[in-house]
Amino acid sequence: MKLVEEEKILPNSSGIINIVPEEPDDMWLLYNLISKGDVIVADTTRKTAFGRVRLTLEIKITAIDYDKVGSVIRVAGRNLVHNEHVDAGAFHTIEIERNKPFDLKKKVWDSDAIEELRSYGNAAKADLAVLLIQDVSAELYSIGKIATTLCANIEAPSKTNRAAKSKSQSKSNKFFENILTEFVKHVNFNFVSLVIIASPVGTEFRQYLLAESRSRSCSK
Repeated sequence: MKLVEEEKILPNSSGIINIVPEEPDDMWLLYNLISKGDVIVADTTRKTAFGRVRLTLEIKITAIDYDKVGSVIRVAGRNLVHNEHVDAGAFHTIEIERNKPFDLKKKVWDSDAIEELRSYGNAAKADLAVLLIQDVSAELYSIGKIATTLCANIEAPSKTNRAAKSKSQSKSNKFFENILTEFVKHVNFNFVSLVIIASPVGTEFRQYLLAESRSRSCSK
């Protein structure tokens, strides 16, 4: 998580912090930190008579919801600053996502909130990945200090037909290819130090990984 304090925030005083959440742990921390009555300034979209437009809104929060699977925080509230698309006082919902910057304003920052936020700034990274593979589905999890997030749910193209071996092999390879694509997309080895793979088809998947590794090495 990246933090930028516009001015040094002191305990029991007001202030603004620009935040860029990066990991699932960051999202869980922010969900517990953001309160009703706080103010969020962030980019969002709004449906208008001219279509959906992108704009920046400043809303005073009245409701907070956390989507753990999608790793998204939704904050709803009243718009504080009038613009050509949204009147002051109109309700709007903003989604806080990873790698999406926003400003958080509090009338009073207590010392515990400041310390917790700063301690996780530039530090909270998931360091364990778990891949669970069944015959026709797979799940990839990211596990950090305070949150476990389902990063991907991969379905096989269709049920494996054990009687048709050649077709089965082709479908398995496509399934494994989809798993590998999601794995590369979500697992950052700059932070992840351990990967656990649990599967009744572990031997087949290992053979696929070795073959794919050799193929990619030869193509370089």
